Amino acid sequence: MSRVWIDVVIKSPDMGRSVSLKALVNTGATLTMVPRKIVKKLKLPLIGKKLSPPQKMLQNLISV
Repeated sequence: MSRVWIDVVIKSPDMGRSVSLKALVNTGATLTMVPRKIVKKLKLPLIGKKLSPPQKMLQNLISV
């Protein structure tokens, strides 16, 4: 099974700042996970936290 990655832009609704990055597409996902450093950089509102499976890459992600 292959993985599908897309280019996305995440924008801050208040500040007009944005970040471009590659995102993994998961058609069965019910949440969007964003790296913590991007949430802080864009000062996005935090609506909850959820720890992903214990894979090192995913431990630094939070839901927004």
